[in-house]
Amino acid sequence: TDFKAAALAGADYLRRLQADVTEDNAGNGATDLDPDDGGWDWSTTIFEHSPSVSPGNLYGVTANGILQVYHFNPDPALWTALVDAADMIVSRGPTEVRSGTDLIFLLDMADMPEVADPTIYRNGALAIWDYRMATYLTATAFGEALRDFRGNGGWPNGIIPWDISSWCDGLMKMDAAFPGMGYDGMAVDMAEVV
Repeated sequence: TDFKAAALAGADYLRRLQADVTEDNAGNGATDLDPDDGGWDWSTTIFEHSPSVSPGNLYGVTANGILQVYHFNPDPALWTALVDAADMIVSRGPTEVRSGTDLIFLLDMADMPEVADPTIYRNGALAIWDYRMATYLTATAFGEALRDFRGNGGWPNGIIPWDISSWCDGLMKMDAAFPGMGYDGMAVDMAEVV
């Protein structure tokens, strides 16, 4: 029933045992099984992330969870994990790490007062969206592709708005970061697909 304690414990777990993107802040004395992976694919039995590559749509959503905890518990160790994750997403680029939650996380990080140069993270988010538009050309077409992929994959319908809504949220944040570029209209176009 102590939700704050649960949030703190969850963030600390991710920092110490899972979220060691650059192998420098886990503090658990163990060598990770897959040093090239961000460690977001949780394992609750061995307290280590698996040797397989984490699903690409887990990086941003997991890091954003840590960021939400950081807002009420500005632990420098959490900040190290957040910067590691943000820098990794930007450095690997949108061909590897490119989900809506990655876009949201980078824009949220850019708004943090501790970030010296927010343009690095904002441009990383922009690269993620531009990569999608290079493939799908319009927000509507991208939303339709997500809908059809989820719908034809046999997943419950609930995952369709879950997937599309993260992009809508990200586009509204893009509109705030890059005003006047039409990202708010693109968010509406994607939402209309649902």
